[in-house]
Amino acid sequence: MAEDIKDWYEPKLQVVEFFRSIDGEVNGFAGPGQPSFFIRLAGCNLKREFGSFCGYCDTAGAQDENTGRTMGLSEIVTHAERGGLQKITVTGGEPLYQFEEVRTLVNTLAQLGYLVTVETNGTVGIPREWLENDRVRIIADYKLRSSGVDCRSLTERVLESLRPCDVTKFILMHPNDLFEVAFYIYDHNPKAQLYVSPVSGKLLPEELELLIESIASIPALKNRVSLNFQLHKLLGIK
Repeated sequence: MAEDIKDWYEPKLQVVEFFRSIDGEVNGFAGPGQPSFFIRLAGCNLKREFGSFCGYCDTAGAQDENTGRTMGLSEIVTHAERGGLQKITVTGGEPLYQFEEVRTLVNTLAQLGYLVTVETNGTVGIPREWLENDRVRIIADYKLRSSGVDCRSLTERVLESLRPCDVTKFILMHPNDLFEVAFYIYDHNPKAQLYVSPVSGKLLPEELELLIESIASIPALKNRVSLNFQLHKLLGIK
């Protein structure tokens, strides 16, 4: 299949790494624990556009747009084929930092029959064809104030485009962050699935207990929001 991707112009992407693992978080398909082939792309737009990266970023090595190596589309597809899995996760950095190139990559993978999850920080518009493709799922962050990145007005416009099969994820530094989540849900009534995800190792057991009780009792959250943990970190794997 990869050898058929030939044209006078072949998109090139800056790739940090490939690896096989499980989706440690929600993915829009079978959920955490689903085996997936990961394509991690380089570059993140947050510091350039909003003045800082997220305070809790756990992929700082992918923030630099020059990290990794430049690879053609057909070479990337060959790696995906060798991965031997139907499920692919495209992540970063911020994958949409390389907008036109990753757009072509995801469209190609979906056309080849793969199920593709794209993990994005929610500040870059989602290509329309992804939102019309049953083989593509979008996992988009909503940056709360505790992230240290003030991009909420832009993110809210991006998240309005998501479908019921896509996911909006709120990263929590503190249980009090839930009130900001509740206000967003109350004001926007989003269509996407909603998850809150505590920063790994940040909350104490009693804070997690409070978090669960709050999700079950705050009117805007109960029956709408689920709890998401980073399963791969709990298992100590990549």
